Amino acid sequence: MAVEHDQSPDLKIWQSRWDSLNVLMGKLASHYNYSSFSRHAELDRIMACLQAFAQAHFTLCYTGLTSCQSAGIQHPLEVPQPETKQSPKLFPEGVLGAILDQVGYDMEVFQRIADQRGHDTLRQVLDQADKIAWKYLEPIKDKLETDAWIRDGPATVMTYFQKSPSIRVIPYAPVALIGMPFTCVPATGSTIVEEECLTIPHEVGHYVFWRGQVTSSNGEAQKDLITHALAERLSLDGYPMWIFKWAEEIFADVYGCLLAGRDITQSCEEIQCARIGKQFIEDDGEHPIPALRPYVYYQTLGKMHKLDPAQEENWKVKLKERGIPSEDAQQRKFEVRLSDDETNDETKTYLFDVKQKMSGVVDIVYGLIQSNSLAQSAEEDVSVPSLNLKQGAEKTLWHTWLDKHFPGLSIPDDPARMTAGEAKRIDYDTWKSVLKARQWTTKWPNGRWK
Repeated sequence: MAVEHDQSPDLKIWQSRWDSLNVLMGKLASHYNYSSFSRHAELDRIMACLQAFAQAHFTLCYTGLTSCQSAGIQHPLEVPQPETKQSPKLFPEGVLGAILDQVGYDMEVFQRIADQRGHDTLRQVLDQADKIAWKYLEPIKDKLETDAWIRDGPATVMTYFQKSPSIRVIPYAPVALIGMPFTCVPATGSTIVEEECLTIPHEVGHYVFWRGQVTSSNGEAQKDLITHALAERLSLDGYPMWIFKWAEEIFADVYGCLLAGRDITQSCEEIQCARIGKQFIEDDGEHPIPALRPYVYYQTLGKMHKLDPAQEENWKVKLKERGIPSEDAQQRKFEVRLSDDETNDETKTYLFDVKQKMSGVVDIVYGLIQSNSLAQSAEEDVSVPSLNLKQGAEKTLWHTWLDKHFPGLSIPDDPARMTAGEAKRIDYDTWKSVLKARQWTTKWPNGRWK
């Protein structure tokens, strides 16, 4: 029986907004193609891939929603699910807005890359940053998820400046987009400030988390993505949802520590100390709570036989200064609140128990990385490869991506022709997974993973 919509929103404005973004992307791509900043030809291809991927992605979503609306039925994403943060009812405005926002985020990054690489000093510093990032990816380039359907050469990296370190992992081109703090630029000269680049191994770790492959758990020749292997292990071991939400950051922390050791550990401590008041013990739903996060590094350094006990003791002093117990006996009685997606509420637990569970994940991640030789560093003088995409890859990019990650999914060759019946045959979880595009759209419940 058809379910009538009450005051269904007029979605035409979203089509108009997409049209505006689409036209602007075309203009920017043309502008970059005739510019002379470093790596402009690569950026031009990436922009073309974004435009092609986003066009199909938005069209599928928009047509699915509007066809259901016209038929007087609810789209699967609009059907109420169990009331948890994992599977909430999603509204058309939120779905379409998330896609357009993500396109805007990527366009902003590309504008920064183009503007900054047109400036002589910034270009020279970014060229050095590209090399630093690539020296961590080059040794494991064959362990990264293959994108043979879109590229002829290896993946690559491209850095840019913004207010704080970040990573953009995009589904439409095999390139790690790494945001660097402006403090990497020296006051004089053009030699990169190395101590300000200590976050690069951590950000590379995020890329490896999403693109790295490990030996399948059943021992066969095929490879599993790290995300799959880690989720399987954490599920089997019965870890709570809040640790799943921290797992990506813990992976990147362990990975960065294996590559940069004590220096990156000190950088982590400085970042955590910048938290004010209750932020020091708050769960933001993505990162380990600041009071405990350095212990990821201490534990990893210990496994590397490089831990300086004084560094951990100094952290305990900082905990005491902020009114946080530093010894196990006290932490067993110190209560903290963690976000719980299962109950759509907060979970109360003790700091010691949180640290123990976090330690268990560090053990798992460390073993995963080391057993697959994922944390390696190349020689200092590396040559960053250019992004070498196959001719005309943009034309089949989205459909090939869809077939690879969602085999057997019935989607029209032209997503603009999707009917209400075809939209209804795709279940809620599959729709959500398609729309998230694995790691692309970040404005979704549960963050980007799981």
